[in-house]
Amino acid sequence: MKTKLLVSIIALCACGVLAQETFSLKPAEVPEQWTLSLGGSGTTTTTGDSQTIFGTDISLGRTGHLLLPLEGGLRQSFGYDSRDDGSVLFSTRGYLDATLLSYKKLDLFVGGNVGLIYGNTTPLWEAGPEAGLRFWLKKDVGILGRVEYPFDLNNGRSEDHLRYFLGIQVKF
Repeated sequence: MKTKLLVSIIALCACGVLAQETFSLKPAEVPEQWTLSLGGSGTTTTTGDSQTIFGTDISLGRTGHLLLPLEGGLRQSFGYDSRDDGSVLFSTRGYLDATLLSYKKLDLFVGGNVGLIYGNTTPLWEAGPEAGLRFWLKKDVGILGRVEYPFDLNNGRSEDHLRYFLGIQVKF
């Protein structure tokens, strides 16, 4: 299973490199810039009773270029889990995303993140893949949507939930 996942990721990156060369309307050299993202986040279980956590998410990152345009940075989230007696949850995660395809004002990116969930709960280390779209309203302002599938690193298993984000991204 791990071999199939690794082969799939390599194939996806290779397709992204080819698509970037074929469809990108951006210059080969992407200037380094800071990015700030702010928006709403949520988490929904994928098994059993569907339960949802809502919150906010802020990210600070830096763009660069290494074969593909990259963005790496730090995210801070705050959420409220209404299950049981209710919990206030915080999350601090590092991330790295690569833009696979740019077409006109739309960017498709994939990447991953790793970090800590804490608050009114037992601290939990998570890591997982993510994918998303950016639609640029202006050269430096865009709408950002992202979906993540976190894995519990404390217990070495899938978390069986999706984390999502919808907000705005600004380059400066």
